[in-house]
Formats: sequence, structure tokens, C-alpha cells
Amino acid sequence: MATYIIHECVDGGGLQNGGRGLARASDGRFWAVFLDRPAGYSFRQVLCAYSDDGGVTWTVEQVTDDDTADHRDPTIAVDSSDSIHIVYHRLVAGQSVLFYMRRNGGWGPEETVSQVAGASQVDGKIAIDSQDDVHVVWDGGGEGANPGFRQIKYKKKTSGSWGSTELVTDIADTQWAASVAIDSEDNVHVVWRGVIWEDHTGYWQVTYRKRTTSWQAIEAVSDIGDSCYYLCIALDSDDVPHVVWQGRGILWPTGSHAVNYKNRIGGSWSALEVVAEDEDGNSQQGMSIALDRDNNVHVAWTGRGLGLADDTFNIRRIVKTGDGWQTRIDITTETAVDNWYPCLLWAMWPEVGGVRTNVPTADRVFLVWWYYQDDVRFYTFAVIIPTVTTDPATLISQVSATLNGTLTADGGEPCECGFQWGLTDAYGHTTLTESKVTGESSSRAIGGLTPGTTYHFRTFATNSAGTGYGADRSFISTPTFNRAYALSREEL
Repeated sequence: MATYIIHECVDGGGLQNGGRGLARASDGRFWAVFLDRPAGYSFRQVLCAYSDDGGVTWTVEQVTDDDTADHRDPTIAVDSSDSIHIVYHRLVAGQSVLFYMRRNGGWGPEETVSQVAGASQVDGKIAIDSQDDVHVVWDGGGEGANPGFRQIKYKKKTSGSWGSTELVTDIADTQWAASVAIDSEDNVHVVWRGVIWEDHTGYWQVTYRKRTTSWQAIEAVSDIGDSCYYLCIALDSDDVPHVVWQGRGILWPTGSHAVNYKNRIGGSWSALEVVAEDEDGNSQQGMSIALDRDNNVHVAWTGRGLGLADDTFNIRRIVKTGDGWQTRIDITTETAVDNWYPCLLWAMWPEVGGVRTNVPTADRVFLVWWYYQDDVRFYTFAVIIPTVTTDPATLISQVSATLNGTLTADGGEPCECGFQWGLTDAYGHTTLTESKVTGESSSRAIGGLTPGTTYHFRTFATNSAGTGYGADRSFISTPTFNRAYALSREEL
């Protein structure tokens, strides 16, 4: 397990609950999307960052450049050509407009997904299908038979062109906070919060609808006498929907404070499972869900209590295997700073070379979150190859020297660190190793050198994921002092 800082924020945040803030390209590059206010700007902009070393270091790109209003709630997806797709919204003439941008080598122009006079369009979520078509869901008013209420809306972009807006709902009550997933047959699965039915009208319930060639019947996932919040959907390899949200608990059977979960098998929703609940009723919220390639269910959220501080939100995760829910893992253990909006890596598509690049293997978990008022962070449960820095040699003499290096990131577990050295950058000699962790330095003395000779060396570190190498450095051993030559110079 390891945590790395993606970006230190000035006025940041913007990770979107129910959407995806993290994607992975076919070459292993991670992409994260978030908000911050760059120097010289008055309003928050959309930023993207990428990492080519497993999340250890990140390069940040500014995506948007409109300084008339804050940008909000970006989400991200990647296609089979490794193009990056994002949606977000921004105020224009007093109403929020939903926008889209694509990166294919560089960021293309901003495109309007939805702008409706007198009605805001917000909370866009994006997904890619097997044909690299773009699917977006959001909520907004101003259309249909009930224009005064926010409805769930959908639009698809095919071959570079946006289709027409489809109303997933058209109900005389507010519907909002959608989450979307695309299955193996390119069907669209959407969940959202809605007030519509059954025995408990007046409360926000988890609601589901599927689009095949057309939209199927709306289904109630929850129907309880309390409102539900912070929902997210993902699918397993059999296209079974799995949904997680903030809802009712067992110890505290009223109110919405626990992590709730259901799946849909054979057309029916399973019995409610309470995944996590604090004995003192502290809130658990901001849920994200993912499935791995073995169909294990991974859930991440932020919550108070559960053995940690009752007044601080910390990031937690848990996995459900064939043996049931396993032991919860506390990713953060803060006592003063809140941690918000975890987003797990997951998407059914793309598939490249027979591999679903955004469905992790069973031993991998990746997520991003917002460390409140400070930075955006990346977490990996996977052990990754360590990174090291080769430092200058010291204590150089005619026949010996000390080689130095620093373990800049251990990849999630202690590493065996040592050095390779020799007359060329092919080296030929390897020192003994010693165990080190992130931030620690290592040194090894070598001997048997020839005076006045150039030697090359580099440091390395090995963990269970592999070996990382530092850059090549060189030094010259101290030359032999020629006394006869020195005397002759002195006589002159």
C-alpha cells in the first residue's frame, strides 16, 4: 500500500461522487482529473495529471482556460486509442452549462453537451463503450413534460457527433446525482436519486434504469423511510450491476449514515447489505465502487468514527470476495484534516489486446481523493516497482570509494537496495544489499580500484514487483602520486 500526492492545491477539489476521477491508458499511464485555481486566475479550472511510474510522480496539465466562473464536477474516461475524455459544467449567463473536452495528443476545443435557457445542467458523468462512443448522463431542468424539475438526461457521441438529448426521467419531482456504467454489450446502466414511489414517497431513493435499444422500465433499488445519498454503480464480468450508497444501518435503523450495497441478478435486486456502520451513528458517505477481474467487489468511502476520530472524515475501503466482506482497511487515519470523495479506478471499456485496462486485477486497487484544502492524492494497494536516485560517490581514494543512493519511493513495501559498478555502464559488479523504505539513503564502500581510473555506478532497489534502477554516475579514483616527477618540477 502506498499514497502519493498528485497535486498541491491552491483552491482545489472537484472530485465527483458517483463518477470517475481516475482512468488508465493501455500503456499503464494513469490519468486523474480535478479542479484548482491556477496562479493569475480568479476561478477554478479543470486540471488533468498523468503518471508513467505507477502513480509515484505526476505531470499536471491545465485543461480549461475560461476565467468567468468556477468549473465544477469533472469526470474522466479513456478510449482504446488512449484519448482522454472529460465532462464538467460552468456557469454561463447565470445557468450551468455542461461541457466536454477530448485529449488526443493535445486538448481539443470545448464542446457544449447541454445548454438549456433558464435551467442549469450539472453533475455530468462520462463512460466509453466498445466502439469508443462517448456516453454522458447528467441532471438538469427545462425540458420534457416537467421542465420545472431536474431530470436525469442522457446523450451519446458517435463518430464525432452528438446525438439528441434523451430524458431518462420525466417526473414531477427532482431527480439527480446519476452514476453510469456501460456493459459488455454496450447497454447503458444508470442509477440516481429520485422521489417517485412505492411506500415511501417524499424520500430520496436509489433508482435504476437500463438502456438497450431503448430505455427499459424504471426500478427502485431502495424503498425505505429515509433518504439515500452518494450512490455509485459498477458491473461485473457477467454484466451484473452492483450499487453502493449512503443509507440506513442496523445499529441505527433510522437516518442515513451507513454504507449500503445491493446487486441485481436475474432481474431482481438482492437483499440490502450494510457494509459499514459506526456504532455511534457517525456518517459514512462519498461512496465509490469497482469490480476486479475476479468479480470481487471493492468499495471506498469517507467516514467518521469506526475506531478513528469522531469529528474527522477518513478514507476507508473494503472488498467482498466469495467468502463475504473482508476486514475494512483505513487508508487515512487523520485526526484534524478531512479527506473527501474517493474515486476508484473502474470502467468496463476500453479493451485493448484482450485486456480491460480499467478493470484491475484482484491484487490491485487504485483510487484518488481530495485531502481537504491541501492536495489531491493517489492510493495504490498494488506493490509497484520502486524508484531510486543515484547520488554522487564520496570518500574517493586511489583504491576505494563509497557509493550512495536514495530510495525515493519503495512502491509499497521495504526494498533491498544496493549498487552496480564497474569500468563501463555495463558494470559487472554488484554490492551486497540492505533493507530500506521510502526516503532512506544507502551507502556501500567498494575497494580494489585502480588509481586514476574512471568507474561507473548506479543504485537499485528491489521489491516483490521488480527492480528499479537509478541513473548512471561516474567518478575517477585518485591518481598515484609520482614523487620523482614532483621533485623534478620543484628543482625547476
